[in-house]
Amino acid sequence: MLLITGIFVSAFVGSKLIISGLVGERKIEEKEEQELETEEMQLKNLQKTLKRVEEKLEHIDKEVEEKK
Repeated sequence: MLLITGIFVSAFVGSKLIISGLVGERKIEEKEEQELETEEMQLKNLQKTLKRVEEKLEHIDKEVEEKK
């Protein structure tokens, strides 16, 4: 059973590496600094948006609790 699992994992990882190479995915080290800065800015924007949504939901929860 362990041998079958090992073969499956090996085949899956190998296929993933081949596919990522064909698609042209690059490692973080290979990405340009500008791409990394853009991704970082996008992540920060998403965090801000999620924070605002969280605050609005908390506000709505408080209003609902007060009306009970």
